[in-house]
Amino acid sequence: MNDLLFDLRYATRVLELQARFWRRLEATIKIFSFLSVTAAFGAIVSSHHVLTLIFGFLLALMQAVEFVLSPSSHALEAKESGKLYKDIRPSNAQMNRELFEQALFDARNKDDVTVFDSLRYIAYNDVANEMGHPEEAFVLTKWQRLVSLFA
Repeated sequence: MNDLLFDLRYATRVLELQARFWRRLEATIKIFSFLSVTAAFGAIVSSHHVLTLIFGFLLALMQAVEFVLSPSSHALEAKESGKLYKDIRPSNAQMNRELFEQALFDARNKDDVTVFDSLRYIAYNDVANEMGHPEEAFVLTKWQRLVSLFA
């Protein structure tokens, strides 16, 4: 049953990280958009046409990135998929192994979120440490450590 609890906790954690990653990406885009508008307005007021064009282009770029990536919808998808696994948690003490396996299998079949590989390693390490098995943790690459700061 411990391996199933690990799988359940891992699935929940990786989807939490995925949702947080998309929310933070959206916040970063909005901050850059706000700074671009502020800088463009300052350039307009001070009559710097080149700076106005540059910051206007940066604003348009940030809006296009937000439109194309739509981070809020990805964050919502990850959050909703995470609820599939969280719904199993309260009742796992009353389940036998077969029912628990079936509930986990059903949740996996309904979960259609594609998770970044870097987040998988981070989530695995988090759960391994949480469950008292830090020796099973992966050594993270520099990229994975950078992603872990953002997620």
